[in-house]
Amino acid sequence: SAARLGAPHRALRNAPAPAIARAPVPAGRPALPARRPALAGLRPADPARMSIARALGRAAEAQDAPRLAAALTNASTDWRTRVSAAGALGALRAQPAARMALVASLDADNPHVAAGAAASLARVETPSEAELAAATSAVQNARRPWQATAPLLPLLARSGRLDAVAAWSARNPTPFAQTAHLSALGEATTPSTLDLLFARASDADARLAAAAVEGLRARWSATDSPARPAVADRYYAAFSAALSRRDLATTTSAAPVLSDSLFVLRGSPGLLRSVYAQMTAPEDVEPMAEIVKTLGQIRDGQEVEFLVGVALTGHPVLRAAARDALNERLTEGIDVSATGTDGATTTTGVDWAYLARVGPRPHLVLDTDRGRVVIEMATESAPQTVQTVAQAAAAGRYDGVPFHRVVANFVVQGGDYFRRDGYGGPAVPIRSEFTRLRFETGTAGIASAGKDTEGVQYFVTHSPQPHLDGKYTAFGRVVSGQDVVDRILQGDVVRRAHIERP
Repeated sequence: SAARLGAPHRALRNAPAPAIARAPVPAGRPALPARRPALAGLRPADPARMSIARALGRAAEAQDAPRLAAALTNASTDWRTRVSAAGALGALRAQPAARMALVASLDADNPHVAAGAAASLARVETPSEAELAAATSAVQNARRPWQATAPLLPLLARSGRLDAVAAWSARNPTPFAQTAHLSALGEATTPSTLDLLFARASDADARLAAAAVEGLRARWSATDSPARPAVADRYYAAFSAALSRRDLATTTSAAPVLSDSLFVLRGSPGLLRSVYAQMTAPEDVEPMAEIVKTLGQIRDGQEVEFLVGVALTGHPVLRAAARDALNERLTEGIDVSATGTDGATTTTGVDWAYLARVGPRPHLVLDTDRGRVVIEMATESAPQTVQTVAQAAAAGRYDGVPFHRVVANFVVQGGDYFRRDGYGGPAVPIRSEFTRLRFETGTAGIASAGKDTEGVQYFVTHSPQPHLDGKYTAFGRVVSGQDVVDRILQGDVVRRAHIERP
C-alpha cells in the first residue's frame, strides 16, 4: 500500500492513505521510507499528504520533524494536511524544529490550523519563556477567533499566566468558550481558581457545570496523595452533587472519578446505584453507561449483582458495558454467564407516504453563519434517518441550533435542538441504518451512543474517515458547500434549515 503513495493517479494514491495513517506503528515502520519522500514529493494540495503526516506522527521519529514542520508552515499546503502535521508535531514536541513550527503557526490564517498548532504546543511540559510569550500574545489578540486560541489556555493556566486566561475569558463570554476556560482551570494550581471551579460546578448551565467538574477532576488527580484525605470531603460533595443532578452532562463527567477509594469510603457506590435507578434508557443511556463502567471498578460486595442484573436485562448499550466490566473480572475468579437476550430496541416508525413525498434524494439545506450547505440525502438507504432529519428541518427545529462539536480534519457536528450541547436527543431513538455509503469527504452521518441509539444529531466529515464505515449511519453527502463546512467553527449556528426536492 505504501508504494502506491507515489502513484501518478490521485485515486490510487488516496485509496491506501487512510489505512496507512491508522496502521499500527510496528507493522508500519518498514513502509516509512516510502512515506517520507511522498510527503515532500506530492503537491501541497494533494489530500494523500494528510494521511502520510498522521502516519509519521504515529512513528514519532525525530528525523521527520523538519518534514512535518515544512508541511505545517507552508501556507499553500491544504489545511487538512497542515492540521495533521500539527498533530504529528505534538508527538515530536521535544524537537526544536517542531516547536518553532508550532509557534509560527499560532497565527495561521486558517483557524483550524492555528488551533491544531495551539493544541500541540500546549502539550509541551516545560515551555520556554519565548513560547509562553507567543502563547500569551495569541490569546490576547482579540482579532483571533476564540476557537483558534482556546487550546492554549491549559498551557497558560499551568504556567501561571492566569491574567491572560482571565482576560480571554472576559472577552469571550459565550457558553462554548466558557467551557474551554473552566476546563483549562483544571491545570492551574492557585486556591482562587479552585474556588471558582467549585462554585461553577453547580452552575445552572449544565455545560458550564460539566466543564467545571472536568476541571475539578484534573485538580483532584494532581493533588498529592498525602493531601488528599484532608480535601476529599469537599471534592466528594461537588462530585456527588454533580452526579445527583441526573443531568446527562454533569452525571457523565462526575461518575468516573467516584471510583476513587477515598470516595468509595464516603459512600459513592450506593450513590451511583441510586442515581442509576432514577435514570431511564435510552434517554439517559450515556451517563448510565458511565455509571456501569465506574461500578465495574469498585469492590464493595454489591457490584457483581448489580452488573449481572444490567447485563441480563438492561438496554443493549448498558448490557455491553456491564458485560465488559464482568469480563474484566474473570481473572479474579468470578464466573458469570451473562446471556441476556439482545432484543430489538423500540424505535420510531417509518412513514412511507411521507418519504414518497420528499423523494428518493431530498436536499437538506443548511443556511449557516458561514454560508449555505446542501446535503443530498439517500432515502432508500436510510429511510428512518432521512425521515427524522427531514421532518425536523421542515418543522424549523434545526433553526438557531449551533454546531456544538468541531474536530478539525474530522467532523462538524450539530442538530441537538433539545439541549444544544451534544447531550440531547429524543425519548424514542431511531435505529442504526448501516448503508453502503462510505464516509468520504462531505459524507453526512448520524451521531450514536451505540446500536439503535441514533437521534437528531448529524455530522459532516472534513475528509475520508473509513473507520466510521459500518459503525455509524451514513445518510447523505454534501453536493454544495463543502468549503462552508470546512469554515464552520464550534458555536457557529444554523440560521435556517429546510428541505428541497430537486
